[in-house]
Amino acid sequence: MIIQAKNKLKELSPLVHIIAGSISVNDCANFALSTGAKPITCIYDKETEEITKNAKALFVSLAQFDQERINVATKAVETAIGEGIPICLDAVGINISKERFDFFKKITDKFKISVIKGNTAEIKALLNIKAKSTGIDVLPEDFKEEENIEICKKAAKKYGTVIFATAKTDIITDGTTVHTVVGGNEAMQLITGTGCILGSVCACYLTVEEPLNACVCASTLLKKSGELSYEQGCLKKGIASYKTGLWDNFYNLAYTDSLDRLHL
Repeated sequence: MIIQAKNKLKELSPLVHIIAGSISVNDCANFALSTGAKPITCIYDKETEEITKNAKALFVSLAQFDQERINVATKAVETAIGEGIPICLDAVGINISKERFDFFKKITDKFKISVIKGNTAEIKALLNIKAKSTGIDVLPEDFKEEENIEICKKAAKKYGTVIFATAKTDIITDGTTVHTVVGGNEAMQLITGTGCILGSVCACYLTVEEPLNACVCASTLLKKSGELSYEQGCLKKGIASYKTGLWDNFYNLAYTDSLDRLHL
């Protein structure tokens, strides 16, 4: 599946509209480029409708939450729904901010989103379940895989969407079918914006795959990239070298390799 999706993405080179925070948007765009997609990062409300209409997928992150992005995200989602464009919505911080949760609910109550992404604490917030977290980071004691799978299935059914819950083991479900993806490396938690990067990559694969498969592609590729960067000793030089290794390996897997190293 990943090989076919990768080749189709490179062939089509679709435009993907990315709405992310200023901290991570550059990385989001670069990783999207490494899939073969063409990212555009519009946050100007007067051009949002036109830009989104020309895109083949939309990624919206709540990582940087301000009035400008609220306006742009609302207009972009409305446009994407009207045009039948798939959407990945990253529910960053809805477990710790009522403003974010209320905006998220406003969007999801009105529109059916293709993929709702978040860590396990954020996904639990969809069902008003409190999780053990520090800010937007989940604490290790909250990594209860079987329990989290059931929660994700309930959330998927409630919102009529695919849930993409990120943790040591990523959980991807439409409420019936469940995929889990293991791997990655703990050092990935030391890089700001890896969640937004993952969401951007997911949006790229939404242009060529159904939501469940798109999430599996994104999760598998980024986790394997993190593993390879660690195995190659990049972290021994420092976290900046590890991040560079993450990007290099992702490019090699998503764009140039035969994917033999994924053992699929």
